[in-house]
Amino acid sequence: MSRDIRQQYDDVSEAFIDNHIDTNQINRAKMRDFVGGDLLGKLLLDLCCGDGYDANHYQSLGAIVQGLDASGALISKAQKDYSKIIFTEGLAESMPYADGVFDIVTSKYAIMTSHDMGPIFDEVSRVLKPEGEFIYLVTHPMRQFIERKDLKSDYFEQTEVKSNILDNTVTVTEPTHTFNEYFNKKILERFDIHDFEECYDPAAEQIYGGKYPGFMIVKCVKRK
Repeated sequence: MSRDIRQQYDDVSEAFIDNHIDTNQINRAKMRDFVGGDLLGKLLLDLCCGDGYDANHYQSLGAIVQGLDASGALISKAQKDYSKIIFTEGLAESMPYADGVFDIVTSKYAIMTSHDMGPIFDEVSRVLKPEGEFIYLVTHPMRQFIERKDLKSDYFEQTEVKSNILDNTVTVTEPTHTFNEYFNKKILERFDIHDFEECYDPAAEQIYGGKYPGFMIVKCVKRK
């Protein structure tokens, strides 16, 4: 596409802000469970932080938080609402941070909006301290395959799908991904997988009336 699809959140920012707190309860609770509550003094980056709602939660638990997002509209909202947190407009593929800065990097329903997540994993590894945690929640590859609405399509061929989210209040476009993109050799050479879970998400549209994973969440720890 001629326009980076991640910038679509500028267009839907008002609807996203109005609806995500109430409809994201299940995935938000799971994310917070994986991050845990022992954050005192930890340097945490909320990658693709949106309007800063989750970043503010992590700060309330004692973390020293920064947020990065590609949407200028959402960053403006975050800066206005949570002035004690540093928010920056920018891309996950080229983060404006020094090497080995953060103890934790979190990202919820975000990194899969990039056609090539390899550079994102490179950057996360770069900015994390040794034994730092990367916790990310993404649209499940099975859900993306079903959202093509063509079960004869090629799972391995990347395409773009429209996802109706937040109880069908917002529609976003995402490139499809395979499990191998999340767990390939290059990633496993840098990170140890400490936890993984597939979850149903009632806030996502259910195609064909079936029940299947809406998202998956992974906790990785950077090797020394």
